[in-house]
Amino acid sequence: MEINLNDEHKVRSIDANEKNKFKFEWLNKSVKIKLSAKGNNTSVEEIAVKVGDSIKKFDISGTVNCQLCSDTIYYGKRGFSAISSHLQTKKHISKIQAKRENYTLPANFFGVSKSAAPCSAVPSAPCASSSATIQMPVNVPLSDRITNAQSLILGVLAENNLPFTMSPVLIELSKVLASDKKALNHLNMSRTAASYKMRLGLAKTFMDETAENLRSSKFSLNIDEATSNNFKRVLSVLVSYFSPIQNKVIIEHLASVSVIRVTSESLFKEIVKVFEDHNIPWDNLMSILMDSCNVMRGSKSGLEARIREKTTHLLDIDGDSCHHIHNSAKKLCKPFKGHVEKYFTDVFNDFKWSPDQKECCSEICLILGIKFTAIENMVPFRWLSCYDVSLSHLRILDALSILYFAFIPHSDKSIYFSILAGIYLEKNVSSEGKARIKEIHQYLSEKKMTPEGISRKERIVQKLFKERMRTQLVLHFYTAVLPLLKKYVCLFQTKEPLIHKLYDEQEQLFLDFLSCFLKHEVLKGKNVKQLLSLNVSEDEVMLKKSKMFLGSAESIVSKNLKHDTVVAFLKQANQAYVECAQYLQKKLPLNSSLLQSISAIDPIARGHSVTADRLKRLPKLVTNVLMQEEEMQYSLDVHLYQVDKFLPSYTDEHGNVLQIDLWWAAVFRSNKYCALSKMVRAILSCFHGPQVESSFSMMGDVLDKESGNMKIETFSAIQTVKYRLSSQNKSAIDFF
Repeated sequence: MEINLNDEHKVRSIDANEKNKFKFEWLNKSVKIKLSAKGNNTSVEEIAVKVGDSIKKFDISGTVNCQLCSDTIYYGKRGFSAISSHLQTKKHISKIQAKRENYTLPANFFGVSKSAAPCSAVPSAPCASSSATIQMPVNVPLSDRITNAQSLILGVLAENNLPFTMSPVLIELSKVLASDKKALNHLNMSRTAASYKMRLGLAKTFMDETAENLRSSKFSLNIDEATSNNFKRVLSVLVSYFSPIQNKVIIEHLASVSVIRVTSESLFKEIVKVFEDHNIPWDNLMSILMDSCNVMRGSKSGLEARIREKTTHLLDIDGDSCHHIHNSAKKLCKPFKGHVEKYFTDVFNDFKWSPDQKECCSEICLILGIKFTAIENMVPFRWLSCYDVSLSHLRILDALSILYFAFIPHSDKSIYFSILAGIYLEKNVSSEGKARIKEIHQYLSEKKMTPEGISRKERIVQKLFKERMRTQLVLHFYTAVLPLLKKYVCLFQTKEPLIHKLYDEQEQLFLDFLSCFLKHEVLKGKNVKQLLSLNVSEDEVMLKKSKMFLGSAESIVSKNLKHDTVVAFLKQANQAYVECAQYLQKKLPLNSSLLQSISAIDPIARGHSVTADRLKRLPKLVTNVLMQEEEMQYSLDVHLYQVDKFLPSYTDEHGNVLQIDLWWAAVFRSNKYCALSKMVRAILSCFHGPQVESSFSMMGDVLDKESGNMKIETFSAIQTVKYRLSSQNKSAIDFF
């Protein structure tokens, strides 16, 4: 039976044994709840509901009844908070929403405003004398609605400092989310919740799947360490394995951990912890790719040596060969004593601190008909970047010469004006163009400069005018020889599995490089072992200095053979070739029988006795793949594989060579050569290039000075998700 206000005295006796006794003043209180706005499911409005509208007190101790939900609510222990909590439940809110939308008709249903009182009981017959204006819904053209949506996207980009490349992503994301309006209406996620769900939800799910695959598949690691923008030392580990689901080799993120001291012991402990946390067997580890510093690959106490104690079968595929090639480029540049490298830095800094000079140079390039690009500086620890910068400077050398002519002392301008005259003649500069250049010179000569700026411009003028021939010779030499090295690095920095090409490409690179400065009859007919023992510094095996490969510099050399600058340059070029070749002899693993044997898995090599011999050597070199009883079957597989006429073609319909893991995946599906397939599947997992460095480039975007409080675990989770999507070749929108 319901208890009303007049029976308040009864409540005291009914609730005599309750901790919290009912108070009628509770019914007059209001509780705020959030409801969908009328006619708009995408927006939310907050309203206050009176407790007494739905809550009634009955003659039962410690309880009230909700008339909307038909629920009994016990307030004896929690008091009014129990009633308030019920009013905010999804069930109660849905009842209020339904009552609001279905029982109360909007005013425009009757054709009059809310403030207008109806003059008739019939809704369709409003009073003719009513002065209220009729509110009709406005039909907005589709083009205007699209424009408004575009403005919304642009506003979000500007407000949150997002790049314009995010515009199509936001639009596609909006379309996908809008397909499920009910879920979208209930969607919310704070910054803290996003971090929590990223680490312990999405990334953990992906990581568990990766760990499960690693327990049943052979895999390889790529490990490196770097310092983030907020000065945290981060160790990142990538893993490569042949996925039985995707039927190809995939690369995924295994871990990123913070280390305080970078020693082989501390790194080893972190790697062991990753394996133990995810229950990953060491027996499945095939190889590790790292750079060649002592911490990583020291022969006695390096990280690789420590890991080898746990996995004696670990393959020695040598260090990161791309790092070797970058270091060989440094050896090539060293004899020139930083002549153009210092010039690159001076020009870069000059344009950095004088933006007006950049605009002047751009205008001069337009007059000369030269494409202007932003001046870049070389990366100190990536010496092959010297090639790209040299190419850029060589292209705009004439424009820079005209620009910096303004900073030559007035007494010396007559000496070097012939250089400008030659450029004007070669580029067919009009009289209007010359007049404009003269105005630019006048403007630049009146500039006020700091002592550092004056000194910097003096050095640039020295390289462009007083030592012009030397600068041109070195630039031409770099742009001619460095592409030999860069081609190799570009090939092995791809994600496509190329472990089978590692040995052949290194051998070809070494031979190509030697052919640039050694007599060809010396190289002809020599095998790799003989080339490695060749003394490349002997005069008897070298070409004449003027006959070496110098690229476009050969035309300058031939015209000025006895010039002191040319003589000095030829001596330096010869020394550069020798020192670089000696470094390649020492660092490239050209005597590796393992890499030689691995090259035999290339389907192009099929059908040769040398291929069969190399394939047969693999079980003795790769000892953790085949069981003893499988070795005899493996030998038979090698022979049958060599002559099988029914294997798929290694080229597609356009004649392009198929990716090796995709070709072998077709062989795996045929269930032929089970033992051979098992060996190849394990070998294909080996890294051949520094893939982990791409994760460090992203680290600069995520771990910056403003995100100093972000945990490395969160960064690691982001990496895990990013690499999973990349391995699937899908965007997040496509994946989910």
